[in-house]
Amino acid sequence: MKLLVIIALLIAISAGYAQIYFVDTEDSAKLTVHELAQQLQEFDVIFFGEWHGIESIHEAQAVVTEALAEDSANLILSFEMWERDSQPVLDSFLQGDIPEEQFVAQSRIWTNYENYRPLLMIAKDYKMTVIAANVPRVYAGRVVQEGWDFIDSLPSGERGYIAQRLSAPEDDYKRE
Repeated sequence: MKLLVIIALLIAISAGYAQIYFVDTEDSAKLTVHELAQQLQEFDVIFFGEWHGIESIHEAQAVVTEALAEDSANLILSFEMWERDSQPVLDSFLQGDIPEEQFVAQSRIWTNYENYRPLLMIAKDYKMTVIAANVPRVYAGRVVQEGWDFIDSLPSGERGYIAQRLSAPEDDYKRE
């Protein structure tokens, strides 16, 4: 039993020192972050898939984003974490007009903000445009309660927080 605990501790400790690397799925070649960033330069849009609670994925996102930022003056980040109506406070923080504490208090951050913070700081350091991309929760809640019809009656200022074209597959996710 003691040996099992020691092995578990060694694995846990070594996981904290694991090196991030990337694999090209076409030929299984191991890529450095700079090789990956160089390959990604040819694309106009790059999506990072993630599981919100997996810290190592967020670390990989930050490493790749910084490598891309070093080679590109035209990098824009879009975050699901921030709702569209928080764009002004997000911009104020990125421009240095308000401190991080005020930004955190006013932007309705998720509980795992610390996972996203490195990306935000990279964006701030490299003076990137950052887009608060998510629909405000109040409207998402109304869709659940009322359906999509209420959206057409919103004032234009509020309607701008919601995608122009709405679509969703008729599946279990939509029904939930």
